[in-house]
Amino acid sequence: MAGFGRSNSLSINTGGGGGLFGNNATQSQQASQPQSSGGLFGSAQQPQQTQSGSMFGGQNQTSQPSGGLFGSLNKPATTAPASGGLFGASTAQASQPQQSGGLFGGALGGNTQNQNQAQNTAQSGGLFGGQSKPSLFGSSTQQTTTTPSLFGNNTTTQQNQTTTPSFQGSTYQAQPQQQNTMFGGMNTQNRPGPLGGSTLGGSQMGASAQPVQMTLDSMRGTTRFNDLHPELQTLIQQFDEGIQRKINYCSQIRETLPGSERDISTIAPDVAYIESFLSTVEVGLDNDSANIAHLKQLIKKDAEDATLSFRAIENQRLPAQFHYRNNTNLTASSSKTPATSALDEDDPTKPVDLMGYFNCRTDELGRTLDVYQRQIREIEAHLRTMEAGTLEKAQQLTGSRSAPRDQRRELVEALKAIEGAILDSAKKVGQVKPGDKSGEFKRQTSVFRNWIQNKPNAEFPAEANRYHLYVSYACPWAHRALIVRHLKGLEKIITYNSVHWHMGEQGWRFATPGDEVPGNTTPDPLHEGQGYTHLRHVYFEQNPQYEGRFTVPVLYDKVQKRIVSNESAEIIRMLYSEFDDLVEEKFRGVDLFPGELRKGIEGMNEWVYDDVNNGVYKSGFATTEEAYTKAVTQLFKSLDRLEAEMSKSSTPYLLSSPHITEADIRLFTTLIRFDPVYVQHFKCNIRDIRSGYPHLHKWLRHLYWDYPAFRETTQFEHIKKHYTKSHAQINKFQITPVGPLPNILEKEDEVPSVKAVMKK
Repeated sequence: MAGFGRSNSLSINTGGGGGLFGNNATQSQQASQPQSSGGLFGSAQQPQQTQSGSMFGGQNQTSQPSGGLFGSLNKPATTAPASGGLFGASTAQASQPQQSGGLFGGALGGNTQNQNQAQNTAQSGGLFGGQSKPSLFGSSTQQTTTTPSLFGNNTTTQQNQTTTPSFQGSTYQAQPQQQNTMFGGMNTQNRPGPLGGSTLGGSQMGASAQPVQMTLDSMRGTTRFNDLHPELQTLIQQFDEGIQRKINYCSQIRETLPGSERDISTIAPDVAYIESFLSTVEVGLDNDSANIAHLKQLIKKDAEDATLSFRAIENQRLPAQFHYRNNTNLTASSSKTPATSALDEDDPTKPVDLMGYFNCRTDELGRTLDVYQRQIREIEAHLRTMEAGTLEKAQQLTGSRSAPRDQRRELVEALKAIEGAILDSAKKVGQVKPGDKSGEFKRQTSVFRNWIQNKPNAEFPAEANRYHLYVSYACPWAHRALIVRHLKGLEKIITYNSVHWHMGEQGWRFATPGDEVPGNTTPDPLHEGQGYTHLRHVYFEQNPQYEGRFTVPVLYDKVQKRIVSNESAEIIRMLYSEFDDLVEEKFRGVDLFPGELRKGIEGMNEWVYDDVNNGVYKSGFATTEEAYTKAVTQLFKSLDRLEAEMSKSSTPYLLSSPHITEADIRLFTTLIRFDPVYVQHFKCNIRDIRSGYPHLHKWLRHLYWDYPAFRETTQFEHIKKHYTKSHAQINKFQITPVGPLPNILEKEDEVPSVKAVMKK
């Protein structure tokens, strides 16, 4: 069979049996003779250990050298494993010399080294078969072999070999092997060769023939590697080494590829996670942008509110008659139409310009003064006319010379009556306004709202014996301040005195030396000899043109001679803590406005003030049936609510507090006056406390009898006489009822009706 048979192969050497795809040597050859098995794709020899060949080289337990493209050039062996040729396997055997097979198994031009050594050496097959590893077409592995080159190998070894079938099925006997060129081995022994045993030219070439060095131009397919020019050999070797490096890189890549695949497989989840995270971040950024925009709006509004607050503060610093009346923007200086347009141009976003403000008011005040002076002149002219007429009339009636004196006296009495009528009208301004058809009582707000502070450089610093309280035992609002002053141990730090219980045409008056009234009811202790007979004089000291109400309590600064505040709700909170550094240690722990109850106290204060504290006044001063019914009905609804609250309280105090709080103080000053005064004087007579509200009655007596601060500041004579003898519009004849008796029951006592129920 041409091309695959032993006898039909093309060879230039005798004794060689190598064909194009291997040698089909028979078993007639002697074991001592080297076997010629080199072909185009390498020899098909097999050592004692049989190996299976594959296209990319088999795996062997012994170490294999690394084969380059054209084989190794006798590189020294190392203990490190080397990889196979382009398609050869990578095996390693420690401490054995190694050689690299080339692309065609061994060096391209053959390896002329004799390998008659005691140690076994191994080579890796090239692309077309090596000696240590099988090639594509069936290379056999042996322990001691030489690698055939493209053009043959002159190295001979004697080894015991076994045959391995090649790609075409030929087998070889285990004989000493002779390496051949692509067309037959160059061996020193004479063997039957192809084409009648003669060489290509009919002549026979011996083993001692000298090689001819050939150049690139003269190179043919039959040229042996050793016949090439040294420079070509070197270049081919470099090619082989380069390819070997690429093979090593390929092996390294193949080893790292599984880990890289795992890493690559995690990229998709990571990308999805990052996209999700990015989406979340974008949503968060959008939300933050919206929040920032909202905060900007809030800041803008807060700035506008702050500007308005500053204007309100400036407004409060002005005298009462110059206060802005338009509370929406504080742009109008009074309820009257201003005479000039300057006030209309007032910008509410800017602070109040006091100089500009008063300049605008100067002309208006001048015109008002002219009007008043003209009216005074008219009144004086009218009075002179009345005086002349009166004198004439008196002379006609009496006909005596003493008549003019009596007429003057009558005129004086008439003027006093006119003054009294004017003062009575002024008193009604603070109650039900003229022309108010609703008939409802509307309490005016306090004017002086400064604050005592315990800090350096305060306008009103907390100091001992600097402040004085003007109070009335009759007034429930002033009574609050007296109770707190006592509870906080401020008796020696803040002085006080009470006005007389009677409030006449000029408001509260101070007691005179001849008055016999209980309590610390004295003349004005701060303005002796100055003619301060009424509390109004203290107000006029602040502002001679003061037009507001002359209320108590008044917290007065004795150093600056100024009113600090006349708002009872704020005065008592100043006393809670601002003077703690000046009182004894036991009073510092008295917390009347504890943090955990502040929300509840504020909530209760709101409806208790409107419905109960001020509700009794709305009932008593109402001037229509509808206004009275509305106020008194709401009053008792709130009392019922308070009764329910106390029935559920786990302590003897409001809001289940473990001690007295502001809520107890504010309610006490109204309920202690309820039965003695409000039931009959203000017509709050649906029920009374002592018989209609058992829990509130018990709470009231507990505070009165168990706490000196409540009992010692309560003066029933002041309370009952003030209401019944000062409100002429309610009690024309100023008769003070005798009952109820007693003004407050003992702690364990009850009214007869309640006792009867309890006995049942």
